[in-house]
Amino acid sequence: MSQASGKVQGIMKRRTLLRPIEVAQADWYHDGILHRVRLSGADEVVVFEWQPEGFWEPFVPNPASDTFVSAAIDIQDEPWREFVRQLPVNWQDFLGWFQFNRLEALAVLSQCPQLMPHLERVPALMMFVATHATLRSPNTTHWAEINAIYERENIYGVLSWLGLPSSPHTLAILSDHPEPEVPRSELAIIRSALWNTHHHPLAA
Repeated sequence: MSQASGKVQGIMKRRTLLRPIEVAQADWYHDGILHRVRLSGADEVVVFEWQPEGFWEPFVPNPASDTFVSAAIDIQDEPWREFVRQLPVNWQDFLGWFQFNRLEALAVLSQCPQLMPHLERVPALMMFVATHATLRSPNTTHWAEINAIYERENIYGVLSWLGLPSSPHTLAILSDHPEPEVPRSELAIIRSALWNTHHHPLAA
């Protein structure tokens, strides 16, 4: 091998090593502004971003907002599947329960990973956590508060904070829900029914 050829190969090897690794992402538009979710950093943290001024900026996900409604319509299945393949296997399995609310489920896992064991057993609980911003005024997220409550009072404290009866009975009823992907329109109905002793729409 000539000296010149060796130098060329050395340069090409360095370029290959320096070439950025392409990471899958899922993107969508809301109000004409591009949004995306991707993994960031060596720890592969889930990051939600938008591009209001031509530059990507992180934002705190609020699954109760219309941004997520747009995402449910706009995110294509193939980019979503490519993105999900990068996540831990148990996250992949959990997200597989959802279609229309799949980004909501990802937001909950990314912001409250401690809830994962309970959500795996009771997937129907996910949308109550996801839309918690509708319970407080103004309509903002309280992820840190949910995490703090969970650390102090476990899942039953979170149930109470969500306006649900704080008991094993609540979890048992929700675990029997025939469809984990609970529509937003049914959340208030189910919450009210859970406060009625034995009469609830999930028993059917």
